[in-house]
Amino acid sequence: MEWYHDWNVEYINHKEEHDLGALELSECLACEICHPIEREVPTVFKKFWDALFKFEDTILIYNDVTLKGLLNLLSMDNREREDTIHKGKCRDIVDRIIESIRYRQQPKMKEKG
Repeated sequence: MEWYHDWNVEYINHKEEHDLGALELSECLACEICHPIEREVPTVFKKFWDALFKFEDTILIYNDVTLKGLLNLLSMDNREREDTIHKGKCRDIVDRIIESIRYRQQPKMKEKG
């Protein structure tokens, strides 16, 4: 995944901003400090995470952006999901989910489009 290197550098820089006590932080969807999970994680999400790990074992940590993203996908009706899977609402949500996950190393799965 070509985006991984840039994304990882942005995450490291963002964490340094936290460490330095910066008042205005850059946006980072993967930051567990900025996006803590403040509710019980639903079973459906735990099943999603376990299934995802079977395909992409480099995943490490999720946060509230990941959780909300999956719940938003599940709340869409099938037609809307199908109509926007490649461009639009569904694709935007999936992109946010991918960016919100912390990885141990560069993901093994390749981008398709």
